[in-house]
Amino acid sequence: MPLKFDQNSIKEIFTTEGEYGPIQGLKSEFTHSFKSACRYQVNYHFFRYKFMMPYAGLSSRFFYEFYREGISFSVYKEHSCGLLFAIVPGVVFNINEKISVDLNVPVDIYNIEINYERKRDEYRPYHKNTTLKYIEEFKPETINIRFGICYRL
Repeated sequence: MPLKFDQNSIKEIFTTEGEYGPIQGLKSEFTHSFKSACRYQVNYHFFRYKFMMPYAGLSSRFFYEFYREGISFSVYKEHSCGLLFAIVPGVVFNINEKISVDLNVPVDIYNIEINYERKRDEYRPYHKNTTLKYIEEFKPETINIRFGICYRL
């Protein structure tokens, strides 16, 4: 279950030429983001050799992402949550009785996502600032290669 937090803040002092001479101002920007996911996987081992066990798995991953950025008077927020289904071919290599290495490639096949965006802007009415999307994607483009070390108790 990975957790990722990110926060940035940028302050900029600028000078512009105004009607009565130079004007100095302060511009500030900030971003906050949080990402997390939880995966459940069921494996089927084809055969078991002493040093190697190939398998195929089915997994589902629930994810949540939050992103927020702002520039002085406007703020942009985005929330996404969804479910991602994958087929996971892999192989476990046994080093000894206690230690093994797992190599697998989760191939994403179907993604369901609900995305909520909100832009707070003083110059636009509230109902024009909010967007809600339902996204279905067959065969998403993400391919990961995972490598793990296992220790049996």
